[in-house]
Amino acid sequence: MSDDKTFDLLRDGEVAEQISVRFERDGQRSILTVLSGPRAGQIFEGNDDFRSFNKLRDSLATDGLFPACKGALLYVWPSGMSADMTFGRVAYALRIDDYSSPPPTVRVFDPLDESDDVTDLTTPDAQLNYRRAVFERPPKPD
Repeated sequence: MSDDKTFDLLRDGEVAEQISVRFERDGQRSILTVLSGPRAGQIFEGNDDFRSFNKLRDSLATDGLFPACKGALLYVWPSGMSADMTFGRVAYALRIDDYSSPPPTVRVFDPLDESDDVTDLTTPDAQLNYRRAVFERPPKPD
């Protein structure tokens, strides 16, 4: 199974370029191949599509580029179960001030919409640190 996606890449909040990628599965691994744009021809692998996409994102961030999709937002991260069930394509939107249970979910590769703030586009490391902060926050106030 393969799935092609095209994303706008933002630099300083503005569209700078586009990138097209192909996701394929090799057993239990995700293989992301960059078809066009920055890093064309490069391959990134991970345990699921979110993880392989994060490796590409790390590479793009060195040039100040961020894919304009839900999965690149600071507060988006899949749980282990959601990653297993959706191969990393659905994640939780974990906002530190939102105590919804369960938290809302988003499709990782959906484009941003008008409710999303491009200043929330960030690196996988920042997302992971934010996720940790959410789980370390104080209990919901009464």
